[in-house]
Amino acid sequence: LHLQQMDYLTYIDIYHARIKAFHVKDAEFRRNGRNGVYGGYQPWQQRAGRFRSPGDGQIDFKGVFSKLTEYDFAGWAVLE
Repeated sequence: LHLQQMDYLTYIDIYHARIKAFHVKDAEFRRNGRNGVYGGYQPWQQRAGRFRSPGDGQIDFKGVFSKLTEYDFAGWAVLE
């Protein structure tokens, strides 16, 4: 969701009842004059958005897990 520039915390507010599991990933999105959300065909180093190691990106994990706890999430959080 972050790489699509969606507000993932609001997404949880809207769809929390449908979330049964989620894939834990970190990502960063750095737009520039050549790339945007649809820049996925660029070489990896030139993409505006890319996945990062957990803790190295821009995902607010504290916010995500706090939000899921607020809704009594009992599903899986999968990190590979």
